[in-house]
Amino acid sequence: RAETHTRYGEFYTGSSGVAYELDQSILSLQYSQGFKAPSLYQLHGPFGNDDLIPEVNHSWEASWTLFNEQSQFEATLFQNRLSNLITYSFSDNRYYNQGRFIAEGLELSHKFRRDLYEVQAGYTYQQFRQEEETVLRRTQNSLQGGIAYFPTEASEVSLKGRWFSSRRDFNSTGGITKLNGFETFDLGARYYSAIVTGK
Repeated sequence: RAETHTRYGEFYTGSSGVAYELDQSILSLQYSQGFKAPSLYQLHGPFGNDDLIPEVNHSWEASWTLFNEQSQFEATLFQNRLSNLITYSFSDNRYYNQGRFIAEGLELSHKFRRDLYEVQAGYTYQQFRQEEETVLRRTQNSLQGGIAYFPTEASEVSLKGRWFSSRRDFNSTGGITKLNGFETFDLGARYYSAIVTGK
């Protein structure tokens, strides 16, 4: 992908990957790049910073997937190299570029389907290194789980939950504080319909 920005010039990003299937498992490796220019609000809004530069990241993922007719298990090792991450400072009341750091870790997920039900669970762990500043608003651990019920082939009712461990953020005086973990829950329903056209 090639982008030309009127302020920041030209950027080139891409992604590539390879996968190998063996019996009931898949091994895969993927590399991707990312680029994100500051928004107009981050540049010129009430808390804007005209000196912001684009965010850039380079990501690697290596995955192993084991599956059969009823279940799927996946383990993924990942590494994200992030530079110039845009964040907000409560002490200066403005946006700024955080610097660079490396986030790397492990993600596990499992999904099981039987009859009209599907159960899923997952865990993610990440650590940070080569950080120029304290990494803000990112947790080291998270757990997720959910159950879905399919009354018909075209409908679904689900309940999903996720827990996030503590993270660091600015306090009211501009210093760094530790925030408690938190949970989120989602209750949802879907109905799939097909539009048929013809004579």
